[in-house]
Parts: sequence; structure tokens; C-alpha cells
Amino acid sequence: MTQASKNKLCPSNDVNLEPRILLAAGAEENSATSSDSTRERAQENRVRRKSDRTRDARERTETSNRPTASSNAPAANPASANGNTPSRPSAARSRGNTRQTPVSRPATNNNAPATNTTSANANRPTQPTAARSGSNIRQTAARSVAKINSQSTGAQIKARIAEIFDGDQQVQAAFANIGFSRNEALAGLFGVASRESAGSSQRGDGKVNFRPNLETGSGASHAFGVGQAAETSFQGGRFEPLNVSGNADLPNISQFNDPDAATRAFVTRISEGLSLSQSENPNLTGERHFLASLAHHNTGHTSDAADPQWRRNYGDEVVRLQQGYLQGDNLTNDRVFYTGEDI
Repeated sequence: MTQASKNKLCPSNDVNLEPRILLAAGAEENSATSSDSTRERAQENRVRRKSDRTRDARERTETSNRPTASSNAPAANPASANGNTPSRPSAARSRGNTRQTPVSRPATNNNAPATNTTSANANRPTQPTAARSGSNIRQTAARSVAKINSQSTGAQIKARIAEIFDGDQQVQAAFANIGFSRNEALAGLFGVASRESAGSSQRGDGKVNFRPNLETGSGASHAFGVGQAAETSFQGGRFEPLNVSGNADLPNISQFNDPDAATRAFVTRISEGLSLSQSENPNLTGERHFLASLAHHNTGHTSDAADPQWRRNYGDEVVRLQQGYLQGDNLTNDRVFYTGEDI
């Protein structure tokens, strides 16, 4: 066998074989080292991603628990669910309400108390309240009415008579029972005052006026004031009133020369006559009872209303004056009619 043949059969004898083996071993070692490094980097990446996810989750938790910009608002008016912050105060805000209206809500504040609700049209005038009703206005005006004295004007005397009427339920009921409205009753009382005392004003202004200090007669006919209230219209005097309606607020006879007390006595006296006429003459109605009351006030007897002469001189004249006061604003102005005047 030749040396060449041996070399082919025994490659280990090749002088170049050992370096190749070493290179291959080194490559395998480098490949193993590279694989280990790759695994380590992959592991680090996984740990880093897990850490990032944990941190992100913690941040999201903290963010969801963090108070929003609207959390300081009153509980009755929280911010909207989407976290919108409140806008500037709404123009429709009620007085004293400092809560701001969120952008996502209407301007109407439904959480406000029922007595202080505010609509979107905040500038629209509100409707009058019950406190501004006609009865309350009349009572408010009545509290400012001065008592009658010698210098009272026609309008002031009318206002005071209206106040006396409005403050006495028994007087109101007496007129209501014969079908008279408030205005008809007041006009009738003004008609009596005109028939009894109208003349030259005691104010010295040249006008016709009721005369608060007028005093006439004697005994049971002794009378005073704008309605000529006789002593029989007062309590505690020589001539006690009938007091048919049970009105306990009659002026005392010691107040006879008081123009205001005399006016109260005269108004009460007319209402007493109405109650007496209804009890004595149940078949009469309306104006007939009023005429009987006038007779009772003037002569002391309701039956005198049937006297034609009395009717012509007194009863019918009062009714005519009553119609004059029902015209225009004569229930409240200074206009005072006198007996026989064309109306």
C-alpha cells in the first residue's frame, strides 16, 4: 500500500485536521454562548414588560381614585359622569345660589329648594304671589289710614269708613245678607254721611265735605260726626243700643265727641238696622231692608220706611246719593255730594 493510500484511509494523520476541529469547537462554544445571551435578554425583556405592566396598572388605579376637578362641588350638584369640569356660573342661577351649572346639563337647577326654583328665563318677571292678593293689598292700605279728625279730607274719611267695614265681619255679613256687594255697601254708607253731614268743608278750602265735628239734637236725638251717630249708637249711655248682631266692639258713650269713634258707631248702627229689619220683616229683600235700616238710624223705627214723606226726604235721597258714589272713582276720591245735588 502506498503512502498516499494510507493518508486517505487515515485522515487523522492530516496535518490540517486539528485546526479545523478547534475552529468547529470554538464555533459550537460561541453558538452556545450566543444562545445563552439571547435567552438572558429575552428573560430580561419579559421581566421589564411585566414590570411595565405592573406600573401601568398601578398608575391607572391611582388615576381612577384621584379626585376630579368637580369633586369639590356640593353633593347636590355633582359634575357630569364624563369628568367635565364646571363652566362659568350660569346666568339663570338663583339669588344666593353659588353652584355652577355643568356644561352637560341644562341651565335649570332642579336641586334648588322648591321655594327658590330658577328657570332658564331668569329675567322673566315672576307672577304676583298670594301675599299680593286683593284682600292683602286692602289690609295693607287700611293699616296706613289715619283716624278721622276735623281736618280729614273726603278721600280720607271714605278710606277710614272702608277700613271700619273691612275690619268688622258682622257688618260685612249684614250687608251681604241683603245682597249688597262691598262697593254697594260702602256707597250706601257714604250716601248716609252725605245726607247727614255734607256741607262747607271745615278745612276752609271752600269744598263740600263730610263734617266730622257736626253735633246736633238733644236727648235720644243727640248725634255727632259724619254719620250723625246718636247716643243710641253707643254703649254705656242713657240710651242703650239694641245690638241685634251681638257686636261687642261698639264705642263707649265717653267717646261721643270723638269723630273717629262716632264714625264707627254710625257704621255699626246701620248694620244693626239691617239685622233688625230682617228679623222683623223676613219677606223684604235687598233695598227694602236697606231703607228700613236707614229709618231705624234716622227715627229709631224700621217701620217708618213705609212713610212716603220720610221716603221722599230721607230714604230715597240716600239711595240717589249712593248711586252717585258708585260712578267712576267716587268711592275713593275727594268728591262729596250734598243733598239735592244733581248727580
